[in-house]
Amino acid sequence: MRKIALILLSMTLFASCNTNQKQAVEYNNNLVMVQKELAAKINQTEQQIAAAADSSSSGAALTAALQAIEAEQKKLDALQFNGDDFGMKAALSKAFAFMKRTYSGDYHKILSLKFGQDPEAGQKIAEAVKAIQQEGVALDRKFLDAQQQFAKKHNIRLLQQ
Repeated sequence: MRKIALILLSMTLFASCNTNQKQAVEYNNNLVMVQKELAAKINQTEQQIAAAADSSSSGAALTAALQAIEAEQKKLDALQFNGDDFGMKAALSKAFAFMKRTYSGDYHKILSLKFGQDPEAGQKIAEAVKAIQQEGVALDRKFLDAQQQFAKKHNIRLLQQ
């Protein structure tokens, strides 16, 4: 009887570990999906701005991007994990806040330079873009570091894309 109880307890423990791992994988995948959707929207917006012939169409692209970021933020806020995610969700949320701030402020300054008459506009735009990219890379690094810790704890093998 004890052996049967021990076997059942072991199976229950194994099943709960397996369920926890499945939940961890699903949580990670959902975060990555939200991150990919944000990245796709950023790429689309930057292409629209680069191709824009005037500031109004560029402004419309920024407005659409901000709305898309808000929608993705709601998806992110709805994701839940019972346990320590090592700051993955928080890091991704900071990336969303960064993009909102960038599209609300920095990009408007870049657009005024792009469509203005400043002879040094090209250099100023390049400097602004470089600063934005550096901050974005740092935020991405925080997410990736947290994701590595999360994967290690939950015995998840991450695929690089």
